[in-house]
Amino acid sequence: MSPGALQREALVSLKLISDRLLWSRGFAVFWHIDMIKQIVAGYKRSLTLLAKVLFLLAGCFLIGFFLVYPLWAFAVTQPSLYTVCVLGLLVVLGIVLLERKIGSLLRGARNGVEKRTVLWNFCASGAKIISILAGVCGFVYFVVQDAKIVAIVWLFAALLLHGVFAYGTRKTGGS
Repeated sequence: MSPGALQREALVSLKLISDRLLWSRGFAVFWHIDMIKQIVAGYKRSLTLLAKVLFLLAGCFLIGFFLVYPLWAFAVTQPSLYTVCVLGLLVVLGIVLLERKIGSLLRGARNGVEKRTVLWNFCASGAKIISILAGVCGFVYFVVQDAKIVAIVWLFAALLLHGVFAYGTRKTGGS
């Protein structure tokens, strides 16, 4: 028999089965081809979803094993070198982000005067942020070191410096 004849015969026998009334434990069940197709399609969707979830879990496990485990082992065996590497990567990331921000600000400026103004405003904002961070970090450091007088002086100096950056560099219109 040819493969085409086998397929036709299989379809005819499926049609005969689907048209018959089958009895199973006293219940009448109609098996239609459409119903079987829907059941198979439903199981196919469910098993596909299950396979995707399993592949995602396996991928997470593999990434965790091949990426996180060596980093953890590096951090445990050589903590000072690991700290230097991580801080170096953070500094590089900060420089890249800073360069992108400055580049996007300068692209909007039309001439040299606007570019200088944009850069001045950007640097002034950065100085304000750095003065606040340095003040808070220094204050916390000196408090932890149990130098509370130095911490208060440091905080006062940082607030004074922040005041200079935030309010002392503004040009007044009256003079």
